[in-house]
Amino acid sequence: MKFNRLLSVFTAAVVSLPCMYIPQVSALSSDLFYNFEEDEHDIYIPDFPQEVLDAFDIDWTGLGFNRHVEPTEFTIDGAHHKFTYDGGYAMYNYQNELRTMCVLVNWYDCNSFSASQTKDYPTPEFFSYNHPKLSCRLNCDITKEGELTAGTLLTLNGGKDELFIIEKHTDSTAFPEKEKIGSYSSEYSEYDLYKEASGDDSVSRYYAVNSASYGPFTEYCVDINDHLSALSGNGVKVDTLDKYTSLVCGKEGRGDIFFESYIKTDPTPLPSEKLVTDEEGHPYTYHHNIVKNLDGTYYSFRTSDSSAPITELENGRYEITPHEDNSWFTPHGNGGFTTQVTDGMTSTVLAGKEYDDGTSLTDHNFRLNYEYSISDPDIIPSAYVWLTDPSRRYIFSDRKIPDYDSLNQYLGTISLPEGDFDLYGTGDSNLEISPDGERPTFEYLFTRHTDDTAKPEPDAVVKGSYPIYALIQAAVKFGVDSGNVKRITFGTACYSKGYKLDVIKNEIAEDAVSVLDQYDPANSYADVPLFDTVNLPPYSYSMSGNQDSCTMTARDNGCFTGKAMGKKSSFIANYNNKVTYDPYHDVIMKYKADIKMNGEHNLVYSLYIPDKKDYNVTRNVHIIEENNELPISERTYNFSGMGNTLTDDDFELIKTYEANGHKYDLYYNYSKYYGCFNTNITESYICVRKDQPKGTETEGTINLSEHLKQIDALAEKSIDLNLIELTITGTDGTAELLMNEVENPVRSEPQPVAGDINLDGCIDSLDVISAKKAIINSAEPGKNLDVNKNGTFEVADVVLLQSYVLGKITSFPAE
Repeated sequence: MKFNRLLSVFTAAVVSLPCMYIPQVSALSSDLFYNFEEDEHDIYIPDFPQEVLDAFDIDWTGLGFNRHVEPTEFTIDGAHHKFTYDGGYAMYNYQNELRTMCVLVNWYDCNSFSASQTKDYPTPEFFSYNHPKLSCRLNCDITKEGELTAGTLLTLNGGKDELFIIEKHTDSTAFPEKEKIGSYSSEYSEYDLYKEASGDDSVSRYYAVNSASYGPFTEYCVDINDHLSALSGNGVKVDTLDKYTSLVCGKEGRGDIFFESYIKTDPTPLPSEKLVTDEEGHPYTYHHNIVKNLDGTYYSFRTSDSSAPITELENGRYEITPHEDNSWFTPHGNGGFTTQVTDGMTSTVLAGKEYDDGTSLTDHNFRLNYEYSISDPDIIPSAYVWLTDPSRRYIFSDRKIPDYDSLNQYLGTISLPEGDFDLYGTGDSNLEISPDGERPTFEYLFTRHTDDTAKPEPDAVVKGSYPIYALIQAAVKFGVDSGNVKRITFGTACYSKGYKLDVIKNEIAEDAVSVLDQYDPANSYADVPLFDTVNLPPYSYSMSGNQDSCTMTARDNGCFTGKAMGKKSSFIANYNNKVTYDPYHDVIMKYKADIKMNGEHNLVYSLYIPDKKDYNVTRNVHIIEENNELPISERTYNFSGMGNTLTDDDFELIKTYEANGHKYDLYYNYSKYYGCFNTNITESYICVRKDQPKGTETEGTINLSEHLKQIDALAEKSIDLNLIELTITGTDGTAELLMNEVENPVRSEPQPVAGDINLDGCIDSLDVISAKKAIINSAEPGKNLDVNKNGTFEVADVVLLQSYVLGKITSFPAE
């Protein structure tokens, strides 16, 4: 049974669960998923005593391919694993990805055991320059005392020296004979430094032993520079940091240990080195991994054995597929390069530029111009842009992966002179080394809005350009942040595939004139999924209806286009910025629409206003500007679930009034829901415009105060509106919302409200205090002071105001 590894660049790579393997992600590749063959197969359960199986948590499901109960040594996904034991029983379980190593070891009465996971350090000679640190998490459960040491092993100077930083050890651990050569502090811990006495002069091993030793569970940081500085201070010159290893070893006893670590570095650009050429002036070809700054260009060439496919054998065991790595990389300078990656290798091949922390994207109109050819068109070279504070990464690609929509969040589409780009939010971990070693806080993908099936021919030359600045700045409307640029690169990051890539042009340019000068915000849009929400701050959009009977495209200016195809559908735009309605502020809504609907349809503004004193009471206000045959009862909402609902479906016509140059009928509806734990009351006020617009186009300006003053329960309230909803509902045809604006201006002549003594827009205990001070100061009577409307301001007004604030009365006397 063949078991092909997951190939998604846009799926999170690792969840740190010691008993569960979640595969590492790849890069932009058309192969997305593991292929599971559902045929019958054997389950492997080792021939261990039952008490050992129980201790190792091995049940009837058997062992996955990342759990080993026999000594083994292998390389997979850029990490070298080695597991040995003698006597007794032991099990090794691993997890790793680009940044993280995760080791789980169980042991049971072994004479000795050792488990290690090793990675190459990407910039061996510049370890002191980018200040590497390891964030570690250690969880140890010892059920029977024995010897145990756990920590980080650093391989130095091309393998001539080793430093084992021991963070966890048992009291009974007997260390090899060694000579103490010093002591030092790092990360609030004290370490004793020893040199191991050995007859083997090829490798000198040193031990840095945490004098306290950590308890059963701890999280800590290993500052590698601190430890290597201490080693150098004791006469050991350190030129290179070649590898770092998570190492657990011991003997006898019983227990298990979970040891996770990931590396992070300072986001400092690498120092520039000269591009190496041969005697004939041709660029040097590398047959090993490099991360370098060559003549001002950042180059990263990293390959590792994917060990895929992983084959499940007939006995329930697994077998990886090792590959010989014959990959090579030739940098040409100025961002160009040629590379050949061997099939079966996981690869990252990128070139570009690094920037210091002060390079703001808003000050630099970056554009990446590229030209390349690739042997496998399924692999899509892309641009990668890193921003800092917080760490964010943006990917720019000519095509998206098939089925990408189902794996990530579509945010919208941006229209520029260069064409349309779809924007996605993603959780891609990718194979690229981040500037600081951390996972990005946010990741976004821009892909050209093209036919996803269109691919170039193998080795065909592809040319293009990514307007980096313009896209990121335009994407701010979709909630995407800008910031300081840390790195811009172009190339590939691919899992388990061989290919040849020739990057002919890789130019990071700055446009003299911002292309945003040609950018029309109304050209950015998002296709709204059914019963889902698309956010284009300050607006959000949603659509309800039936599958395949409606579509909606939202713009980033509050407008949208909706299409209903024979079944009733509603298209909704919500304004989500807080606005205030009170005696001192107006709320103005402006709209323009072209509604070409056959049969019933309407255009409605809706406000949902919770009662400030009773959260179980909500007052809804619906202003129906256009209505064609739709019953107004559709604007009320019944609660559902356990309990009983009492709804008066009859709408009481309260009054007819004039507002904004039109006459409106005001209807009232009351509904009560009796639930298991409380009772919810909804009061609906529906304002129906009597003179309906003629033709398909309609527009208007609504001053909210002219409607709310007609509703006694809301007329003199101070109301914070966190949402203003505009809905167009119809059955067959299109609805084009062309303008949707909300304003919250200060009134030119604010009218004081009785009881609002301090003029803050609400009536509360602060007004009682202000009223008492006004009595002492013999203030002149005013509308806000004279709450009993007798023409004077006196103690009786203060008493009445206090009764209102305490809830003893709910209104003041009328004029």
